[in-house]
Amino acid sequence: MFEDTDDNASSKQSIQAFYSHLDSTTCERIVEELRAKNFTISTHELHKENEVRETIFEIIFKNLRDTSVVLVFLSTNFSLLESSNLIFYLSSSDGTPLLSLIIEKDFEPVDELGVLVARYAYVRWSGDLEVASFIDDVEKQIRELISPHIPTKPDCDVLAKLDSILDILDEEDNSKVNIDEICQSLCVTLKSTKENIEDPKQLLPIAVEVFLRYNLIIGKNDDPFIKLSEDIDSEIDSFLQKSLLDAEKHDPFGDDHKRAQMTFSRVFNSLATFPTTIYFLDKGFMLKNSKHARILFWAAKILLIASTRRLFNTEQDAVKFPQQQIVLQMWLKYVDENTQSFYYTNLIPMLLTIFQNLSANVGLVPLFVDACFPSTVVSWLSSINWMLNNELQLFPLSIIYNLARHNRGNKNRADADTLYYNTLALLYKPENVHDEAVEIEPILKQLLSKTLSAFRDPKLTYGTLHLREFFLAFNILFINEELITKTLKQTVDGKSIDANFFMDMFTSTLKEDILAQTLLLNIMYRITSTKSFKHQIKENHVSMNTLKKLKSKSMKNIYLPRYTVDLLTAVNGILRNLNMKEQSSTNKPEKKEAFSNQSNLIKKKVMISYSHQNSGFCKTLSSKLEEDSQLSIWTDSKRSGHNYVWKDIATAMDNADVIICIVTQDYVGSESCMGEFRYAIEDLDMKSKNGLIPILIGRNYKLPGHVAIPMKGPDYIRFNAYKGFDMEVAPSTQDDSFTSKCQSVRD
Repeated sequence: MFEDTDDNASSKQSIQAFYSHLDSTTCERIVEELRAKNFTISTHELHKENEVRETIFEIIFKNLRDTSVVLVFLSTNFSLLESSNLIFYLSSSDGTPLLSLIIEKDFEPVDELGVLVARYAYVRWSGDLEVASFIDDVEKQIRELISPHIPTKPDCDVLAKLDSILDILDEEDNSKVNIDEICQSLCVTLKSTKENIEDPKQLLPIAVEVFLRYNLIIGKNDDPFIKLSEDIDSEIDSFLQKSLLDAEKHDPFGDDHKRAQMTFSRVFNSLATFPTTIYFLDKGFMLKNSKHARILFWAAKILLIASTRRLFNTEQDAVKFPQQQIVLQMWLKYVDENTQSFYYTNLIPMLLTIFQNLSANVGLVPLFVDACFPSTVVSWLSSINWMLNNELQLFPLSIIYNLARHNRGNKNRADADTLYYNTLALLYKPENVHDEAVEIEPILKQLLSKTLSAFRDPKLTYGTLHLREFFLAFNILFINEELITKTLKQTVDGKSIDANFFMDMFTSTLKEDILAQTLLLNIMYRITSTKSFKHQIKENHVSMNTLKKLKSKSMKNIYLPRYTVDLLTAVNGILRNLNMKEQSSTNKPEKKEAFSNQSNLIKKKVMISYSHQNSGFCKTLSSKLEEDSQLSIWTDSKRSGHNYVWKDIATAMDNADVIICIVTQDYVGSESCMGEFRYAIEDLDMKSKNGLIPILIGRNYKLPGHVAIPMKGPDYIRFNAYKGFDMEVAPSTQDDSFTSKCQSVRD
């Protein structure tokens, strides 16, 4: 059983200290202070010239395996020894770390000794500095030099048994070997180790060694005569799961930068071996849950834990990064191909996080550039698969940001600027329109200019971005009516921008790109909701004819970004806004349908307007209000069932005594919801009739100006305790806070 701790880890290898016998008092004092820090130190006084060479050779050569660091106490007395330089040469030739402690005030090593000392780390103490501070500096330097202890089979039964299996697999004639017994013993030992070692700092080094050995076993176990027990796979998987998930929660490396660096490098290098890399070429192989898939999963988990700190940030550390560019290239190819084809697995976000962590090390940026990361990652931002995946969206931006800090990572300035402005638009919130920190005019001008350039391009692209990317940005910006007005008063590249700037694009091209068409029609849906620009589109007869033809066209279903309605809903919304579609509010007989099942005519009729993204909250609110027998509640879930939902909604709003608007970020971002909001205020005048109850959800949610101004007057009710932006989450009807708020709504 492995029982190592931080306190005794450094004692596994000894420190050999050399000094002149004339400095013994000072040196022994320092050595005792270091021993109190749990270092094992052997001291060697050098005073007889004929003993110097023999002593040094025996200690450094014969005991090299047990020597972790050589300490040299430098002074005038030490420099006068004829063989003083020999220690430096022997340490250098065998790669043993050496640390010089200059213990004499004003002493400066010169000549050959000075050159040798300059090659290594040193700490100076002249007696003026407090000894405690000096010892702390020495301890830090020693721990930097000592290689982290790697568990071996004498330390741990699990590793001993895995080594036995590897030895069997290496034998030329292993056809008669029955390893079931050793496999069963390994499973028992794995369980015992997992149960008995609770400290993640102790368990992680074992887990790393188990992973590395198991990776070798998987690579070797292709002989039909060798059948490893299936229990090993599940037991090792269980062991690694516990070890690594616990390690994630407790930061097992702490300040041990060197151990983290070594762990990362060893695991990273193990992935560069055949056949591990070849599996990255198999699309979707992670979905098969094979042994190799699990190996790659746990490798990524270890690398993720180790890479959370900047391991290779300095030039000195960057040269230590494993020279296995093929691993980065294979990972990049795997992520790129599997996200594009929707072979999405939980390995992908782990790999992306590793990319993000590593690219934060400025010294590694050239390596990422050589591996073609900039162009590939930029292309992700123009991919609909990435755009629609909330979990993946921020990774490309973060990686590009990290790479752009280095000269080699920022070559495509035009692409960078375009991405910058497009990203600002995507992150923009309607309530920011009056925020002085957000300069919206440059964003609008840049986006309009790039949109025009992309429209004129035969491939409908500008740089790496397709025209639809710019449409998506405008669809979000145009949630705020003030930005619609600002945009349609611009002049860009000598062209005056009006409502037909977008409509002409729809009629001229994009016939095969359903998503681009849908986004563009959503923009028009928002524009026609404003009074100032309706006439410009209505007078565009070519566009109107095209829209009317789309009403009856069959469209395939596509996944839509947030704040986007489907194509036919957008078309019907545009025609309705332009008064080119019969309004259901003129149909008097149908006005009674929404509440016709309520026999008690004294009941107050309440219609709830909400975003389907907040349907969980709406459903709970509706149920709570229905407990009042004097209220008749209508939501669109109670509509009569025919296809034209707007007819039911308009009828319910016409007949309602009270309209409740659940105003959230999703509500404001939905043009359909805002159409209901405007109809309640402008057409039905519910505000002056005291028939409008706005509900806000979330303590910090602030209404954008274009919603707050027309709503001004009615008191709103704020449900502070609920986020309200998840259709799967709804407050409990037993919640006292929620109940009291509902009572406010009823009152």
